[in-house]
Amino acid sequence: MQNFDDLREFLVDEGMKASSLARPDDANDCCPASRGTLDQPQCGRLLRIKRGQIAHVDNGLMLLILILTVDTFLIGGLFYPIRVVSPSMMPTFCGPRFRMPCARCGFPQTWCAATQSLPECLGRAVCPNCGRRLAEQRGEFAPGAPKPSCLAGDRVLLLKGIWRGWQRWDVVAFYNVGENGGLTVKRIVGLPGERIEIRRGLLWVNGQPQPRPWQVQRAVCVPVWRSEMRDSFGIRLEAGPAPAHPKALVIEHPVTTYCHFHPALDQQEGPTRNLILRFQLAEFSPGTRLRIRCNLGTSHIDLILDLPSRYSIRYFEHNDGEEDFENEYLSGELPHRVVKGDFVISLVDEQFLFVVNDGVVAKREYATRPLTRSISQPFQITVERGSATILELGLWKVSSYLEERHVNNPLPGYYLLGDDPHVSIDSRHFGSVPRGRIIGRVVKWPFGRATPDLDGG
Repeated sequence: MQNFDDLREFLVDEGMKASSLARPDDANDCCPASRGTLDQPQCGRLLRIKRGQIAHVDNGLMLLILILTVDTFLIGGLFYPIRVVSPSMMPTFCGPRFRMPCARCGFPQTWCAATQSLPECLGRAVCPNCGRRLAEQRGEFAPGAPKPSCLAGDRVLLLKGIWRGWQRWDVVAFYNVGENGGLTVKRIVGLPGERIEIRRGLLWVNGQPQPRPWQVQRAVCVPVWRSEMRDSFGIRLEAGPAPAHPKALVIEHPVTTYCHFHPALDQQEGPTRNLILRFQLAEFSPGTRLRIRCNLGTSHIDLILDLPSRYSIRYFEHNDGEEDFENEYLSGELPHRVVKGDFVISLVDEQFLFVVNDGVVAKREYATRPLTRSISQPFQITVERGSATILELGLWKVSSYLEERHVNNPLPGYYLLGDDPHVSIDSRHFGSVPRGRIIGRVVKWPFGRATPDLDGG
């Protein structure tokens, strides 16, 4: 015991600070002079047990404080998870739905289960990839065919009270008095004081077009055709020897406004330009020139890629019986590290977007005449010089806004629309929403399933 006391005095004299859980005075509490029968190892063991008990108590208190703090946030209104069960925000936040791959091409079929039964879905469902009717396949009765799976609505995170400065394109949750005060999720398209108009499927605000930005398009687009269903080894395009003989890949897949998420509805189908082309460059030879023609029906846009450094965009207006009128939009440098890049061309909402690795490189609005029939060959990829290998070539679609709507007077609140206009009950029906009824912004649940955007199925 004398050695232990000497050691304690030495530490105190040197000015070393001990924590409140391991005070030097604990040695006297553990091994007082009256307990001379305990040796030094036994005293040290008892001291460690006592310190451990105190540490457990302190850790328990900290854990209790943390639990109470999180519980206060959840109940008090900072954030909490909810489930989106309505089909109106599909596919942004998928509601209940049936899912089964096409028996012919393997393309994943998805139908909304909130408004239809499985027989209704199969009665009118058409595979957007190969065009075959699901009723002809009778997949639910075929031996060995996969059974449709019903998926519940995805969980989302409601950020309540963190900010109140709602902006256009924010997805928010609000109390809809028209639905007995239920919680409803929609996207803001109009702000207080603005005049809203929907013209030819495009949103106009105060007399100016408002095309959906890239991140919104990325969230709401749905797949309609993907080449890897038939070719998973890439597409090799190589120009012939001089004089050059370009090698072209024509995408012959006409797309209409038909919504395959709700096939049993009595839909008014029509032609659409709201298309997105996406592909990856696996490799290309130095000096390769790639031309991507985007057919708009009454005009076309050429994107020319001089890999790996430059791009140029040209617009051609079709004149009946005359030569097409050419107008160069713009040109510039491609982003660095385009090798094995992800390339996207969007024609949604009368706006041309060129996106590389999820970053917008160029954008330009275009004006063209209304379509009278669907475009049979929406895109054509041509290698005019060199060679390139393309992977994950796919075609996507964004739904146009439905009906012609005009709000002549300034909005008293926020104008909200659903991302899936075929079944959405929104401000077209119940009017604008006051600021006080919006309770928070909605974002994707970080641990949820992938939704059918450009990365999903």
